[in-house]
Amino acid sequence: MNWDAIGAVGEILGALAVVLTLMYLARQVSEAKNALYLQSTKDSSTLLNEYHALVASSPALASMIAMSINNEEQDLDSGQALQIQAALQIQLNSWETMYRQAVVLGDTQRLATVRKAL
Repeated sequence: MNWDAIGAVGEILGALAVVLTLMYLARQVSEAKNALYLQSTKDSSTLLNEYHALVASSPALASMIAMSINNEEQDLDSGQALQIQAALQIQLNSWETMYRQAVVLGDTQRLATVRKAL
């Protein structure tokens, strides 16, 4: 076997190694994206569950939010209004976080859901 043949075999093996490496990297990127999506979904659920737990654990807060929804804010004192504002800010922050996650992941279905909720 001459040096040209050995060089050709080396080039073929090198090209094969590059193709295999690219296939491996593509698989790793895909798995990382799936892991990120699952973590994002878990984070979104956690954020919403924390807000709902806050409201569910405080009948007074739930009552104040209901009054706000029914346009009865005039019956609330400034402390209650501030409490509602803080609770709603928590919910808004949750939705904003979910929106940003959907944008980063390119998840059009989640984007539509968040836009609809806002």
